[in-house]
Amino acid sequence: MRLGELLLRLRGWLVFLVALSLALALTLYLDAWEARQGLLRGPQVIEVSDPDLPRRARRIELRALNAQEQAYAATAWRYFKRFSDPQTGLAYSVSDYPSTTLWEIGSQLMAIVSAEGLGLVTRAEAEQRLTLILASLERLTLFQGILPNKAYNAQSLAMTDYQNREDRSGLGWSALDVMRALIGLHAVAQNFPDLAGQVVAVQRSWALEEVLNEGSFQGGHRREDGRIERLAEGRLGYEQYAARGALLMGMDASTAFRVSGKQRSIEVLGMPVPGDRRTQRTHGVPSVITSEPFILEALEFGWRSEMLDLASQVYGVQERRFRQTGQLTAMSEDHLSRAPFFAYNSVLVDDEAFTALSPGNEVVNEVRSVSAKASVAWYALLRTDYGQRLFDAVEELQSDKGFQAGLYEDDASVNEAVALNTNAVILEALHYIAKGPILSPPPL
Repeated sequence: MRLGELLLRLRGWLVFLVALSLALALTLYLDAWEARQGLLRGPQVIEVSDPDLPRRARRIELRALNAQEQAYAATAWRYFKRFSDPQTGLAYSVSDYPSTTLWEIGSQLMAIVSAEGLGLVTRAEAEQRLTLILASLERLTLFQGILPNKAYNAQSLAMTDYQNREDRSGLGWSALDVMRALIGLHAVAQNFPDLAGQVVAVQRSWALEEVLNEGSFQGGHRREDGRIERLAEGRLGYEQYAARGALLMGMDASTAFRVSGKQRSIEVLGMPVPGDRRTQRTHGVPSVITSEPFILEALEFGWRSEMLDLASQVYGVQERRFRQTGQLTAMSEDHLSRAPFFAYNSVLVDDEAFTALSPGNEVVNEVRSVSAKASVAWYALLRTDYGQRLFDAVEELQSDKGFQAGLYEDDASVNEAVALNTNAVILEALHYIAKGPILSPPPL
């Protein structure tokens, strides 16, 4: 290796280490500040229904995967071996459909880190895959030179619309999707230090200041006249997950990080469930409470008191629904094999419990489903009897393409969509069992 190349790598790694140290210090400061203000355990945080659940969740010990878990891991990794483009390295959002988003790229990065940690792929092959993806990220055409577009063709890297048709003007950017990708990039730099320089180069090419406005997230939408309309992004769970990543990277997402003032308590099946005060009536957009962001924060960063309490309720009301009705319940955002082909299966949509919402904000309860990734993740995170039941129920969803997305509630038929996010989160969950959170702070 030439001296200049070595110095470049070392510089990138040193930049990463400094940013990590500052971000960890900032996160610890905010946690302490909120505790002093009484926010972590104050009146805005609802009481958990099973007081023992958070304690047990914190005391789960790492262990080797059992035979069933190993089989699940092999099935999930199969998706990335089969549906990653050999030229760009990018995996398809859904099998045989060469489209991707920044959210899905972040998920793919997490999947590769998890697979290497579980021994499903050698370190050399993982680095090769990651290097190819990083090179593709450096080549992306940015929306108006600012940030990555909302969607790309995974083969050509062209900006596209949501139907994967080339759109040279671009759609705009999603702040939450960008943050998902950045969290994945941080996981790559932490677990593969030799790639830190490439990670830094990608991050420096993006105008990251545009994803935040006074500590809250904002997306950008291209209007018909070509001008950019900036819109607030994030609701309870998703907002805090993205902010956790932003703080780790030294970005000021302090407003988004806080739950205080945003959360309310809604009774569902006789127990309190966390809802968001920002609803369709007050802000023009429905608030969705689902498993996804609570799962991701725990799998990637580990539990913190505030989110563990809220997650216990999000999980607990799903278990209670099963106990009262016999309907297996594990709700998350998922691709579908039926129209509308994607839905947010939600514990709450504003004030309505157990509701499926389309991307166009239409109620589509006919496609409400049991999510494979949520089932495996709750099993990994909480180790309850109900989690075991969910874990066993999705065994039939394994295929030669990877895990299928879930089971429809209306007729118990298989949701045959095979998606990147489903298989990525399953790999993260199994990594959590054996290795713990992907972004555990390195020892001091």
